[in-house]
Amino acid sequence: MRRGPAALRRRGAAQLSALAAACAAVTAILAWLVLPAPADTRRTAATHAPGAATTQGVLARRFAVFRAPARRADRPSRADLDGETIADYGLVVAGARRLRSRPAIWAVPGRGVVCLVARRAGGACTPVASAGSDAQVNTCGYVGAAVKVSALVPDGFSRARLRLRNGRARPLAIRRSFVAARVAAGRAGALPVAVELRGGAGRQRIAVPHLDPGDLDCASR
Repeated sequence: MRRGPAALRRRGAAQLSALAAACAAVTAILAWLVLPAPADTRRTAATHAPGAATTQGVLARRFAVFRAPARRADRPSRADLDGETIADYGLVVAGARRLRSRPAIWAVPGRGVVCLVARRAGGACTPVASAGSDAQVNTCGYVGAAVKVSALVPDGFSRARLRLRNGRARPLAIRRSFVAARVAAGRAGALPVAVELRGGAGRQRIAVPHLDPGDLDCASR
């Protein structure tokens, strides 16, 4: 029976679709047989990072708090540091140091990273090479309209201040190689832009991650 052009196009399209499906199936089977399974990128990155012992050595050379003898209060509980994070980053809980008591904040070394962990508020990890040059900012999880800024302070600095967007500065106390401050989030001009350090090692400016209006909305809830 003779078919019109429209019928031939439909039949041809159906044949192409079936052929494409068959090719896709064969490709998927070959990929399953030949290609390795995708790995957890966070776990893979941690696996290829320097060992935890190397990290602890670097931290001890740069930060006095890691040269101080460990105390019982220096170990965060499992309620503050979950097992998955410990495994993924190879964190050494025995090598942790408590930086603040209220709220409790710890610095925990791992494979090529150091993590700042706050009690029941999560934390953030940074490469050990960047420790002392990165600032952490938190706009959620704290009561009130406030932004919290914190940073590890390398040896050689005795004074610190928080520079605000409006040009003003407020002093920060360096305790246990660490500074932290909470600032009101109600006015954009009062938001932090940098932690400035001075001392025998000279001057250093640690930039605070930029905050956009969406972050401010989060902080003011």
